[in-house]
Amino acid sequence: MHGAPRLTFPCASEYLWHAREKAYQDHRRK
Repeated sequence: MHGAPRLTFPCASEYLWHAREKAYQDHRRK
């Protein structure tokens, strides 16, 4: 975990949430 000390669980979770939401919207658009 020393590679990205700033990328903590909250940040990672938020990033994953946004990525999942974007993918979901992309899927709905098709």
